[in-house]
Amino acid sequence: MSTITTIPAFWTLRGDCDRAVKQEVYDGNEYQLPESLANKLVLDLGANIGSFARLALERGAKVYCVEPDPDNVRILRDNLSGFPQESAAVLEAAVGRHHGPVALSRGGEPTSYTTSRRFHHNVVQVRCFTMPEILADFKAAMMDDSHPLIDILKMDIEGAEYEVIESGFFFPYVRRLDIEFHGCHVENAWDRALACRKRLSKLGFKEERWERIHPERNWCLLYRGAR
Repeated sequence: MSTITTIPAFWTLRGDCDRAVKQEVYDGNEYQLPESLANKLVLDLGANIGSFARLALERGAKVYCVEPDPDNVRILRDNLSGFPQESAAVLEAAVGRHHGPVALSRGGEPTSYTTSRRFHHNVVQVRCFTMPEILADFKAAMMDDSHPLIDILKMDIEGAEYEVIESGFFFPYVRRLDIEFHGCHVENAWDRALACRKRLSKLGFKEERWERIHPERNWCLLYRGAR
């Protein structure tokens, strides 16, 4: 197993929400990452405080993180400090259908910040990049001719996952998808989630997981597909 000896022992955590995320995603390995990810390329959309990214990095992967909230990005960078820059890249941006500024609504906790639903308080303007733009930057930063594909794409982007999947651009570049579908930020979420599931099947992803998680947040479904 590939290891990095300069990993900091500390975590920067703001409170109970951050501790819960770390416990679920990092300590509990909610996404069921394998023990070794040596030489694998990982794209983490909705990186939050870096729990998924740090676990992947510790197992040998190179990880490109995308996170829109400035406060989350600050914590994310702290939690990934010590990893080589060429292995742990961070892009401060949202992911969506259109390029340009977008309103990020900050709800009750940092895990529920969303561009898909407008709250009447605590809204900040952030940059939004399309998947083609993110993939171009990812490829420039981490890919080469010997490794032209994304081994794992994790997507936890609080409602924006539907329009990203429906756009379809990135699928030829991905071996494994781990997607959290949210029911609390968009209309007709259940029907759209089922439609996305069918779309992924037609695009060649074999479904390995379709599991309800986090019932306290209305509903979330964790999907995994591989090919």
